[in-house]
Amino acid sequence: MSTKPRPKPHTRHSRESGNPMSSTSEYGDAPLPDDWAIKPFSEIADYQTGRTPSRANPRYWSTHHAAQPWASISDMKPHALIIDTAERISQDAVTETFRGRISKAGTLLMSFKLTIGRVATLGIDACHNEAIISIYPKSQVNQKYLEYFLAQVNYTDYQDRAVKGHTLNQEKIDRIAITLPPKPEQQKIAAVLWKMQRAVAIQDRLIAATHGLKQSAMQHIFTHGLRGKRLKDTAIGMTPQNWRVDRLVELAHFQRGFDITKNQQKTGTVPVISSGGIKSWHSEAKVAGPGVVIGRKGSIGTVRYTESDYWPHDTTLWSTDFRGNFPLFVYYRLSVLDLARLDSGAANPALNRNFLHEEIVSWPGPDEQRDIAAALATIDRKLAHHQKKRAALNDLFQTTLHQLMTAQIRVADLDIDTSEVTTPQPQGVAA
Repeated sequence: MSTKPRPKPHTRHSRESGNPMSSTSEYGDAPLPDDWAIKPFSEIADYQTGRTPSRANPRYWSTHHAAQPWASISDMKPHALIIDTAERISQDAVTETFRGRISKAGTLLMSFKLTIGRVATLGIDACHNEAIISIYPKSQVNQKYLEYFLAQVNYTDYQDRAVKGHTLNQEKIDRIAITLPPKPEQQKIAAVLWKMQRAVAIQDRLIAATHGLKQSAMQHIFTHGLRGKRLKDTAIGMTPQNWRVDRLVELAHFQRGFDITKNQQKTGTVPVISSGGIKSWHSEAKVAGPGVVIGRKGSIGTVRYTESDYWPHDTTLWSTDFRGNFPLFVYYRLSVLDLARLDSGAANPALNRNFLHEEIVSWPGPDEQRDIAAALATIDRKLAHHQKKRAALNDLFQTTLHQLMTAQIRVADLDIDTSEVTTPQPQGVAA
């Protein structure tokens, strides 16, 4: 099969193929198949930008659920179907600001300001803001293929530096270089990627379900316990009769973490745990694990557990003094409390250790603590399994996306069912 060269970076046209080429192409020197074309975005799709009705005009905005949906970038989850929007506009705004123009369900959207290149599809009729374009592919282009292609474009060299961040102007949108296989191959590429994304979505649903299971289990356990004991009414609500109700300082004692300079942050295996998680790694441990760490500044009230020796950062409170209680249980027990409300109330909020220690909590004896920790740890392992699998599938998707779009992998001759990919393709620009 004959081939033609891919465009060189920073090249606008190829005399050999006559195809317009992107100034940001990263195809390299490997040839594209001869039956693939490279065309500017302006030749393969029509598009329209949105608008934002005046915020100063209360007639334009509505809190009524039946009002017209108005999408912003925050409503666009990558490759997802938009079925609701955070804000809605009135019929006056539709008439006066949008001149009656509404993007129909099935329309492909792409952001071209701030977060550039995010794509999603409308599952409802909606208007949208000026940072988004509605895209209407022409007949030779499969919409789902175009969606995946646009998501992997490197927009760096296309971008203008605007006052509030990066943006693309119309001229640069027009010349985005789109690599187009024949339409049947576009459909097969889209089907492969769609099936892979569906596998990722399944893991997302399993992660959400496992999160829900964990929250329900914790709510039940820390109200009813595991031993079926009668409940007693206490200052903190109903609690099993055999559980102790006392100050948190009797469950575990916390103290302020330690600062660490950049020079001290050396390559090592000891985690430096900050309020936001592992900040860096150190060659020496400050505290012997296991330990429970609570965010003191920044992510106030977040609770983390570590089995290993570690360095508790200055933005945390830490404990390895558990008063004879089981450390993993202490972690789970504190995880259900709203510790963020115990801040100092200062101009720069920080978790007040004295307030923390005086908090009233409940807990069972050592045996039940271990059983509770074991039950919740089982759910956490299941959650970690799905998160790991999801990350692996997403990595595979990103790799396959690049290889399919650059013809490193060909699917033209494979028997692939494309019937499941049923995203509607509105034809032409909306009136």
